[in-house]
Amino acid sequence: MAASAIVRAAEDDEIVRVAFRGNSYLSVETLGMVFGVREEQYVSERRVERGRQSLLDLYRENGFTGIRIETQIVRRYGLRGGTVVYVDIYEGPPTLVESVDIRHAGLVDEAEVQAAVGSEPGDVWTLTYSDAVRLNLIRLFAEHGYLYAKIEVAEERGERRARLTVNVDEGPRVRVVGVDIEGYEPIIERVIRREIVIREGDYFKASEVFASQRNIYSTGLFTNVGYSIVGEGERSPEVRILFELEPDKTNWVGFELGYTYSESTGSGARFKVSWGDDNLWGNLQRLEVGANFVYAFKTSRFEEELYQAVYREPWLFSVRGLSGRVRLYFERERRTGFSADSFGSDLSLEQRFYDWLTGALGLRLERVNLWEYDIPDLPQEEGYSNTSALFARVGIDTRDNPFNPRSGVYLLPYGEYSGGFLGGDNDFYKLTADLSGHIPLGDHVSIALRGYVGLAAIHHDTGSLPVYERFYAGGAYSVRGFPERSLGPRNARGVNLGGVASLVGNAELRVDIPDSDFSLGFFADTGMVWGEINEMDLADLAVGVGAGLRYVTPIGPVRLDVGFVVAPGEERIVSPFAPEDFTETSDNWELHLAIGHIF
Repeated sequence: MAASAIVRAAEDDEIVRVAFRGNSYLSVETLGMVFGVREEQYVSERRVERGRQSLLDLYRENGFTGIRIETQIVRRYGLRGGTVVYVDIYEGPPTLVESVDIRHAGLVDEAEVQAAVGSEPGDVWTLTYSDAVRLNLIRLFAEHGYLYAKIEVAEERGERRARLTVNVDEGPRVRVVGVDIEGYEPIIERVIRREIVIREGDYFKASEVFASQRNIYSTGLFTNVGYSIVGEGERSPEVRILFELEPDKTNWVGFELGYTYSESTGSGARFKVSWGDDNLWGNLQRLEVGANFVYAFKTSRFEEELYQAVYREPWLFSVRGLSGRVRLYFERERRTGFSADSFGSDLSLEQRFYDWLTGALGLRLERVNLWEYDIPDLPQEEGYSNTSALFARVGIDTRDNPFNPRSGVYLLPYGEYSGGFLGGDNDFYKLTADLSGHIPLGDHVSIALRGYVGLAAIHHDTGSLPVYERFYAGGAYSVRGFPERSLGPRNARGVNLGGVASLVGNAELRVDIPDSDFSLGFFADTGMVWGEINEMDLADLAVGVGAGLRYVTPIGPVRLDVGFVVAPGEERIVSPFAPEDFTETSDNWELHLAIGHIF
C-alpha cells in the first residue's frame, strides 16, 4: 500500500474536492455557492481568499459577528490523491435580538404594529434586520393612510445581543380627493373606472392603489399601467391618484402551423387562423372567430375542421369578476370507422374570485350528424342525435406566465352531466382533472410535471358512450413518440375505439439557451386509454421519451419534438386483418411540430 503524504499544492494543480468542516447554521450547498471555488478548477490562492471573505460577509450578515474561517490548500498522494481545499468554520454563537421597543402615538392598533414588525426576542439579528423592520412599518402605516410616516430605528448592539428602538412619527392622515386617468383613449372611461377600487373621499390605502393598478393591467388593454400620487411631494394631507396608461392594440390576427401523424391517414398539417378584438365597442367585450384544420396528405382532404366564434361579456349584472361567455361552433371529423358533423353552442357564467381562482357553470347544446359509420363493436345509429349537458369547472392558476411558465401550479377539474332531466339522446357523465406544476432550477432551467385523468360513464338507456365523446391519447399534446389518437383498445380490424377512462403523465426538463429565443426540452410521457373503468391498470401504460427544440414567442413556443417509444403499452398491438385504408406503423419514433407547450 502506497504511503500518503500532504504537501502544499501548486497553482496549476486541479482541485478534486472542496471540504467544509464545522458548519451547522448554513448548509454545504449554500456555502459552496458563495465560496465560488469548485472541483475541476485550477488552484488559485487569490480565488480561495476571495471566497473566504465572501463566507465571512455571509455569516456576519446573518448575525455571526464572531465568525472565524480558515482555509488550507493541500495535495495528497496515494490511492486517494489529488488537491483538496479545506474550509474550517468556527461559527460561534449568533447575535440575538433581545428587545424591540416601538414608540408610536397609538393611531394604529398595537397588535397590528407588532404583527407587522414580525420579530420577537430571541430572533437571530442580521445586518438587514433593522431595514426589514422599518420597511414593514412604512407599509403598515401607509395602508392606514399615514403616507408620510417617518420610521427611525436605533440599534444598541453587543457581541451577542441587539436591542432595537423604533420611533414612529405618523404625520397627517392622507385623504384621496380625486382619481384621474390619462391615456385610456379609445376605451370608454367607465370601463377603466370600474376596475379602480380606491374612491374619492377615502383615506389613502396602498393596497387599494396596487389592486387598482393590477385590475387595469389585467384587462389586457394596456402595455403599461403606472400611477403617481399628486401632492405627495408637498406632503399634502389631500392627494389625487393619477393612473397613467399606455394602450395596446386590441384587435389581432393569429396563425399557427403544426405537423401531425395519424395511423389511418399518415402525415398531415395542422393549422389555425383566427381574428379577435379584446375591446369590442370600447366596452371590453371580447370577440374571437377562428378556424382549425388538419389536412392529410394521403387522402388529400381535411380530416378535421373546426369553425367557431366566442363572445365574452364582462361585468355581467355589474358584478366584478363575473362574465358571460357564448361559443358557437361547427366541427367536422373524419376518422377511421366514422365521420361526424357537430353543430353546437356553449353558454356559461364565469366568476373570477381571486387572481388565481376562477369557476364556471354552463350549458352545452350540440346536434351531431354521424355518417360513414362502420364500427360494429360500438353499435350506434347513423344520423342526427342531440346532446344537452350541464358542466362545471374550477381553475386554480399560480403560474408566473401562462404561455411560458417556469414556476407555479395549474389545476383544472371539470365535470359534465348529459341527458336525464336535460333531455337529448345521449346520457352520460364525464369527469376530468388536469394538474401541472413548474419548478425553477436556476435562471435557465426548470422542471415541468403534469398528470391528467379522464373518466366517463353512461346512465339511463344509453347503450354506449358516443364515439365522438370518448377519450383518445397519443400525439403532440399527450404522449409523444406515438401517432395521434393511437393508444387504447382496438377492434379486430385494428380500428382505435377510444375509451371511457384515460391517464396521461408528462415530465419535461426545460433549458433556456442564454442570450437567445431558443430553448431545449427533454421529456418522458406516459399514458393509455381503456374501454372500461375497471380495466384500468398502470402496467398497461405506454411510455415515450425524447427531446426537442423550442423557439420562444410571446404567445408560447414553437416546438419541434422527436419522441421514441420505450414501452408500446398493452393495447398497442394492431390486428393483422386491418383493412386497406388502415396503415399500421412499425416506426418506433414520431416527429411532432406544434405551437405552445404540451402543458
